[in-house]
Parts: sequence; structure tokens; C-alpha cells
Amino acid sequence: MSQSILNYGYTGMTPGANFVDTFTTTEYTLNGLEPETQHDIFIRSFCDEDWLSSWSPSATFTTQQGLGNGQPEANSHYTLRPNPASRSTTGLLKGTARNSINTIPHNKTSPLALSMPMIIAYQDTLMHLCPAKLRNTLQVPPHCTVIEDSELAHVFDLLTAGEGDIWVWIADNPRRLVEALRSRFRMVKAAGGLVTAPNGDCLMIEREGHWDLPKGMVERGETLQQAALREVTEETGIAAQPDPSLIIKTYHIYDKYGGWHLKQTSWYAMRSQRLQTRPQTEESISQAVWVPRQECLQRLQTSFASLRLVAQAALNSNTTAK
Repeated sequence: MSQSILNYGYTGMTPGANFVDTFTTTEYTLNGLEPETQHDIFIRSFCDEDWLSSWSPSATFTTQQGLGNGQPEANSHYTLRPNPASRSTTGLLKGTARNSINTIPHNKTSPLALSMPMIIAYQDTLMHLCPAKLRNTLQVPPHCTVIEDSELAHVFDLLTAGEGDIWVWIADNPRRLVEALRSRFRMVKAAGGLVTAPNGDCLMIEREGHWDLPKGMVERGETLQQAALREVTEETGIAAQPDPSLIIKTYHIYDKYGGWHLKQTSWYAMRSQRLQTRPQTEESISQAVWVPRQECLQRLQTSFASLRLVAQAALNSNTTAK
């Protein structure tokens, strides 16, 4: 389940006010609610961690009689959990308790606002897609070409021309961007890992003359982390153990296999005790080697633009194995 935001309070509240919390588990329990009182619940979700949905319509329920003197009710646990009967892309959350909570539409597939800047790479060029509301807080590098999202029809031509990095301000409603991406690219998902040995060395591969990190496509039924671990094993012969956190998600476009693709790659920190590698030569991997951490990050800095982002995130993150 992706990260979601829960908002609840007295009936008639405005979404975003009163109590707000985030959760990533399959259920969320409300405790210590005021007895005999109507409450509204709203939910919104991070979609692929780059988009934030709108608030769901409210669900209203009434708590039971309390213990007296305004104390919480005897059984005041109200749990929200996914409705297993729902197979729709919208998804539903249904409350289960002594008093049933109304069904809440879970708006995971209605992205209405960028939750953070997104960067799409093409070879050595980067395109920064940034919410317009951050215009006064983000500093645009002087070498970037600045474009408004009204010019999206031309922005990908500029990116593939490779004439320099691009900065695009996205309006509060980015549906135009979503439509532009879907109409122009086939979306694919991949996952990979930055693997660290006990002495701090990092695992790198050389593919077609370029230094890279092990990664590959996500197969049906796999989680992103499972795919990353499998790809590391297949491409290097190393059976790595995962660290809990994601380093970064990168996006890059390429014209291969009969058309343009937009690939999202999720990069995970990993560790391994085994040092003997076996490069997957049938995938054009000539080497799988351990190199000192700083050298690894320096090699990534001089590689493809998307790998530079991985190196920068690893340098600034505490999630990478030491």
C-alpha cells in the first residue's frame, strides 16, 4: 500500500484541518474518540510518490455511548483497512468496528498536484518538472531553459535535442502533463540497487562501455524491492540483502525497441557479505566489480544523467549501507 494521508475531525470540517496523519500500513486505527459524536474522515494518497491525489469525499460515522462524564467509549477503536472485495483501480477503504464506518473512495488514481519536483533525464540532459507554487522557493540554475507548462507540446523536442537542461513550471492542475507523458511515451518500471560490502566498497557493472549499477525491469507479481534484488543477483551473481529505505526514484526517456519509453527506476540501498561476482555477459555486462565508495560515486557522476541523480542522492542520504 502506498503512503496515504488521513484527516478526521468533527462533521462539517474542511479537509486539511483538524487531525492529520500519514500511514503506509494496510490499516489505521482511530483511538479515544469523543463519544456520541459525528466525525468526518477524508483520505488522499501519494501516487507513485510523485503525485498527490485530491481529498476523497467525506465518510461520516457516529461514535458510541461513552463511559460517562465525557469519557471515551468502552470500545473506541475504529479501524480503516482496504476492502478486499474491491478490485477497481480507484480502491476503497472500509471501516470495521462495533459501529460500521461508511465506505471511503480512495483517490489513488486521480493525481491533481505534484507533491515534489520530478526530474526526467535524456542521455546527459535533465528536465526539471516543478510545481508552480514553489516558484518563489526554488532557485533555477542559470544554465537552464525555463518553460511554462503551456509549452509542453515542444518541451520534449527541446529535451531530446540535448541543447541543455530544462526547467518547466507545472500549474496546480498537472493533468496536461500526465496526458502529454502518456500520449508520447510507453511507461515502464524498473528497479536496481547500490550494494555495499562490509568494507564500504560498492558494486558496479560495466555495460556496453559505460559504468552502471545493476537494474532491470519489474516482472509481473514482483514488488519494486523484490525486482531490485533479483536484478542484482542476475546481473552480478551477488545475493544481496535489502536495507529498508529507498534511495531515489529516477526517470529517463529513450527511443528503443520500436518507440519512445519513459522508465521509472527505483533504487534501493543493499548490502552483501559475498564478494565473488559473476557478470551477466548475455546482457552485455563485461564487468561486475567492487570499487571504493567514493570512486563509485565519482564514476556515476560522469555517467548518464539519471545515474548522476543516484550518486547525488546517495551522497546526501543516510539510507545507503555503510
